[in-house]
Amino acid sequence: MEDPQSAYSVQLEIFNGPLDLLIHLIKKHEVDIYDIPIALITEQYLEYLEFLKDVNLEVVGDYMSMAAELGYIKSRMLLPRIKEEGEEEEEDPREELVRRLLEYEKYRSAAAELGGMEILGKDVFLAGYDRREMFGEPAEETEFVKFDLWSLVDAFSKICEDTKKAETREISLTPQTYSVEERKDQVIEIMRREKEVLFGDLFEGDKNRMKLVVTFLSILELLKEGILDVFQPTFKEPIKIILRKENGR
Repeated sequence: MEDPQSAYSVQLEIFNGPLDLLIHLIKKHEVDIYDIPIALITEQYLEYLEFLKDVNLEVVGDYMSMAAELGYIKSRMLLPRIKEEGEEEEEDPREELVRRLLEYEKYRSAAAELGGMEILGKDVFLAGYDRREMFGEPAEETEFVKFDLWSLVDAFSKICEDTKKAETREISLTPQTYSVEERKDQVIEIMRREKEVLFGDLFEGDKNRMKLVVTFLSILELLKEGILDVFQPTFKEPIKIILRKENGR
């Protein structure tokens, strides 16, 4: 059996970096950015890195540096802060990180606004934007929300957990080979036939973790190449995958 862990990898350029992941975690857990529960966020951040390495997404230096920084902030938060008479109160260890996150979010929002239509329909969908209008389909009353790829990681993690619970041990005497390139072709064929599918439906028939990983890597590669798009009607609804217009839509 070909092991995608050693035979294939996906660079993390498709994601926007460690600050983007931290903002995703803050929004996901609905915590106050000015009062970040550093222990929880650090734990979650490290879990994401382990998961990314597990599916062979290369965790580059910036992500590891942020992990070390979070660990340092966490250790400082555990130390008692003793204020001597006449001394200024010590700065909150999280303060510099909060400043960077707020600045990053400000520039990210500005970049999205300046990019305008250039980014709509790629990896970002704004509330009130009708995808069908862009692709020449009849307009419908559908509100789209901003989407980030970390939500895709969340969804895939859930699929892995569900599959692990339902997985039965099978003994196969026939060697099995899982190829990312072959799976990419299969996903494209599905998309050309169906046009629009739920993210989870692309994993139907993948009964073990190895096949799940190969399918996930294939989807990420197709997103990276601009062949597929992702959207959600609302944050509470399932993620959907579409084939871009120039690729057969």
